[in-house]
Amino acid sequence: MRPLVQKTREALAKHGMSLAEHFVLCTVGQRAPLERQALAEHTFSLSSGDPRGRFTLVEYLAAVDSCAARGWLVPLGEEAREAARRELEAVPHLEAEREFVERLGVYDFTPTGWDLHGRMLVEVFGFDTRPRRKAGVNLDLDGRRAHVLSLTADGCRAQVEACRERVLGLVGPVRFVEVTDPEPIGAWKPSRFETFPTGFQAFLRWEVPAPAGPEAGPGPEPEPEPAPEPPTPSD
Repeated sequence: MRPLVQKTREALAKHGMSLAEHFVLCTVGQRAPLERQALAEHTFSLSSGDPRGRFTLVEYLAAVDSCAARGWLVPLGEEAREAARRELEAVPHLEAEREFVERLGVYDFTPTGWDLHGRMLVEVFGFDTRPRRKAGVNLDLDGRRAHVLSLTADGCRAQVEACRERVLGLVGPVRFVEVTDPEPIGAWKPSRFETFPTGFQAFLRWEVPAPAGPEAGPGPEPEPEPAPEPPTPSD
């Protein structure tokens, strides 16, 4: 029996979890904000070809429901959404996580589910395979500004340069009127369930040059010359 299959079976038995539930939690672990039907469909797609097994869409819908019933996932209603929003707003954070608190019905982990999923990944793969962001950019194109967050000063500088290039690629020629050096900060969140005790931040602001005026055309038509006065009749 292949090691991955055996390790998965052992971890599932230890935690009393079904393979379909594990696959659903893996999908949510990719940090894509999905509602019930979309979550089941995305899990169905991601598990295609997995040697450990595959399930029907109906079975994945049932797994989403059982993960919620067991307290591992929660569909964010008004109360849960407000609580998640307060968690994020308490410290600097990466705005990508706000997608989970801006849409009703999106499924996300509970703290219990987040911890359990992490333990499962370690037991199956030997380490936590979830995407771990140690830096990122909150990009506000409409406001012409960006907020960079990073675990290290060097990482912050790298994100600033990457942000410059991204803005130029998305907006075109701009004039950066503010680019701050990395400054140390206290706690910040790369995700709802992770908090780094320290980090660095930087800010960028830019202006978009006014578009060049239209090319000079023929200009307004000259005013017609006044008609000559009629000759004065001679005596």
